[in-house]
Amino acid sequence: MRICPPRPAFAILMVALADCAFGLNPSLSLTQFIHTSWTESEGAMVPYITAVAQSTDGYLWLGTRQGLLRFDGLHLVPWNPLPGEALPDKSIDSLAASAGGGLWIGTKGRIVRLEHGHLVQYTIMNGSPDGGIAAMVEDRAGRLWAGNVRPKAKAGGLVLLDNGRVKTYGTENGLQKPEVLSLFFDHEGTLWVGTLGGFCKWDAREARCHPVRPPFAAAQDAETLGPPAQKPFRLVKAILQDRQGTMWLGTVGQGLIRVRDDRFESFSRKDGLSSDDVEALAEDREGNLWVGTSNGFDRFREPKVAKWTTFEGLSGNFITAVCSTRGGDVWVGAFSRGLNRIRGNQIVRYSRSSGLPNDTVFSLHEDVNGTLWAGTGKGLARLSGERFVEVPVVDHSPFLSQTMTSVRSGVLWLADSNRGLARLRDGRVEEWQAEGMPSDAVYRLGSSRNGDLWVGYIKDGIAVIRGDSVVQTYTAETGLAAGAVQAIYEDRAGSMWIGTREGLSRIRNGRWTTWTAKQRVPLGGIQAMTEDDGGHLWLVTPAGMLLLTLEDLSRTPDGVPASLFFSTYGPDDGIRIADIPGTMDPRLAKSVDGRLWLSTGDGVATIDPASIRTNTLAPPISIEQLIVDGKRMDVTAHDIRFRGRAVQIDYTALSLTSPEAVRFRYQLEGFDRDWVEAGTRRQIVYANLPPADYRFHVIASNNDGVWNQEGAVLSFRCEPYFYQTRLFSALCLCALGLSVWGVVRLRVGQIRSRFQLVLAERTRLTREMHDTLLQGFAGVVYQLEAASRQAATAPDLSKKRVERALEQADQSLREAREALSSMRLSALEHSTLSEALLATGKQILEGTPARFDMDVTGRVRQLPYDIQANLYIIAREAINNALNHARPESVTLELAYSRDSVRLTVEDDGVGFDPDNTPVREDHWGLGGMRERARLIGARLTVQSERGLGTKIAVVVDRGASKSRG
Repeated sequence: MRICPPRPAFAILMVALADCAFGLNPSLSLTQFIHTSWTESEGAMVPYITAVAQSTDGYLWLGTRQGLLRFDGLHLVPWNPLPGEALPDKSIDSLAASAGGGLWIGTKGRIVRLEHGHLVQYTIMNGSPDGGIAAMVEDRAGRLWAGNVRPKAKAGGLVLLDNGRVKTYGTENGLQKPEVLSLFFDHEGTLWVGTLGGFCKWDAREARCHPVRPPFAAAQDAETLGPPAQKPFRLVKAILQDRQGTMWLGTVGQGLIRVRDDRFESFSRKDGLSSDDVEALAEDREGNLWVGTSNGFDRFREPKVAKWTTFEGLSGNFITAVCSTRGGDVWVGAFSRGLNRIRGNQIVRYSRSSGLPNDTVFSLHEDVNGTLWAGTGKGLARLSGERFVEVPVVDHSPFLSQTMTSVRSGVLWLADSNRGLARLRDGRVEEWQAEGMPSDAVYRLGSSRNGDLWVGYIKDGIAVIRGDSVVQTYTAETGLAAGAVQAIYEDRAGSMWIGTREGLSRIRNGRWTTWTAKQRVPLGGIQAMTEDDGGHLWLVTPAGMLLLTLEDLSRTPDGVPASLFFSTYGPDDGIRIADIPGTMDPRLAKSVDGRLWLSTGDGVATIDPASIRTNTLAPPISIEQLIVDGKRMDVTAHDIRFRGRAVQIDYTALSLTSPEAVRFRYQLEGFDRDWVEAGTRRQIVYANLPPADYRFHVIASNNDGVWNQEGAVLSFRCEPYFYQTRLFSALCLCALGLSVWGVVRLRVGQIRSRFQLVLAERTRLTREMHDTLLQGFAGVVYQLEAASRQAATAPDLSKKRVERALEQADQSLREAREALSSMRLSALEHSTLSEALLATGKQILEGTPARFDMDVTGRVRQLPYDIQANLYIIAREAINNALNHARPESVTLELAYSRDSVRLTVEDDGVGFDPDNTPVREDHWGLGGMRERARLIGARLTVQSERGLGTKIAVVVDRGASKSRG
């Protein structure tokens, strides 16, 4: 494994980056690489691809007939120039990445450089207006070489752009034809030029191109391309020499060609290529090959796990069993397609014609004597020389050997899920049963180095057989993982490992340790297991192959399972675990060279644990856009400020090997307290960020967990709205203070108003007490004094004076009670003014000959309390006066609401009086008190009365007076 030293930045020469990256392994066939295509038929909006290049920031650029596309491994985005800038032509002919940063774009007759989002155009002198830049490549000095496909007569088709200066070279410089179709540099830095007349090698000292045979000439001259036969390839549109020195050719009509050491291999539409017309080739910084075609684009990447399929010569792809022998061979059974022996890179097939009882092989095993046994759908066979010999059964009925093993004594044991356990004795298969064995169907067999036979059952449980007897049984109740026993394995230290449908168990020192889903065992349990030469334990699960360090597991105390930590190899690495019956055995084997072989539904997978390639390149990270309330901001700006509620940040990491496996962490410094695990999510939205300065930092890891700790950073300031500023807070405080001051002033005014009202009431009450109680009792005292003086001389007159004094005292007490009652206005506490007046009028006149009527007109509205209280007292006083002094037959009260005033009228049909000739003590009738109350509330009081015609008292309160007291 090659480890590169850390680098300070990612804008480093691609050549330097290439030194730390692997290319595609030339020992693998094209069909063994992981191939992915993007076409319109697969849902991707991919037009005709004419050029492919990867810039130093990690993005993959695709040139098309409709413009330029940018690809991050997951999202294909059309690129648009900045306002005021434009490409000379939408049709892109070629692309080349600049080692110093930026991207070269070739269009009709012009070359454009894209750097930091801006375009710089270079015009090719003497170029044909309808010509195009067919190829571009940058040399180690940073100079750009371009090929003009249709130069004018006598004009050069090879163009050199050096620091803005343009030079052209043509046939006078050794080009066979002026039309240049392809350019590439070999590993020695030599420029190769492909024209319509052939290839030539550029000599910089002579400024001349010397015609030579290209490095793939031997393959091009061949009449066939190997199996299957094809016509020789002639028209090459794209050429690439990768880091391993392999030549890749993009042809018209024959797809992709790989050439190495005069050996060549093709990959075309029938193999899955998006089109047979290849226009462009590029190798990215991680060693992946990108192919642009007329129908889309393709990626070839090296798998961690290689596959052998029918493309490599296997008889079938549905693999049932795989077994390695001590001689170095790997035997592979294919469902209904016989048996395959892999020796080196050669495959030999065996079938019924080779002696197999049946072409479906369920189990394979090499016994302690080195004999290979094959269990088929119609019986057992052993390999003898180059043929298989069928083994007879004692009762001549078919015995389906679905799993088998041999013990140290050399006895071969077999199991049929329907017929149970059997062993080979005297060259014949005979069934075997021992006392104490469970009656469940046998599912898996295994053996230990001490000679014990381990029998696993389909429901659950293990029986250990030594000799001819059962010595021990284990179940879930004794600590074994529950579920069908799918794998039995003994490690180098002598511990037995059992894989079941629900977990993994180890017995050591007589004690079980069991790992289940709680310790991260995948659903479906363990289907097979083995130990590699490096001391790692490999487990086959429905999720893929798990790699665990056996030393770590060995340190786990017996009976105390700790969480499992493992690496997973699954579909992204070329492994697709087949859902095949567990009765096929074995599913995993280790060959003598240390490689692991796994049966799948798509061929046999092989992995070399000692040479697993790790992607050591940390992915460059880019913050692509910042969107605030739907408006896109310029992320390249030095100072980013905005006001907004919804802040969306889109970011990506440029690892093109397995972009779906890239993991992210981010932190918004100033908001997030710690790093946030984002998983594969490439977008984050913040809502209602407080005004502050923020710094968004995102880091990422590639598919092998290599982190780019430097990451990418975006700083911005969220400006406050006016209501979030200090000025607004100060104004709010001032407003609050003024509000409090206003409320206090209002409350003080209300208290003062009520105090004045109470004071006025006290004044009125004092006056009325003076006019009633005090003056009345003064008269009483006067009568009593006179009666006492006449008691002796005029007893009858004295008696009358005493009676008159008593009547006067009663009258004074009655008037005092009435005066005191005017302070309690409980009638208004839970009733409106009209309701209180109606109830009071009826109460006063109840039990008298007088009738009480009340009428309310207009739109009733709430009046200030002091106005309602004074109107109520005035009305009550007027009704009392009418009853006590006017002897009326009826009393009428009218409460009229109008837009501008409120009018209260109390009218009776009593004896009346003459207001102009009222006695001096008219206030004894309460008129003085009424006038005083009317004055307090700013009302007008009028009295209309004539003797014998009754009395009418009216009080009018204007709207302005009522508002001023509101």
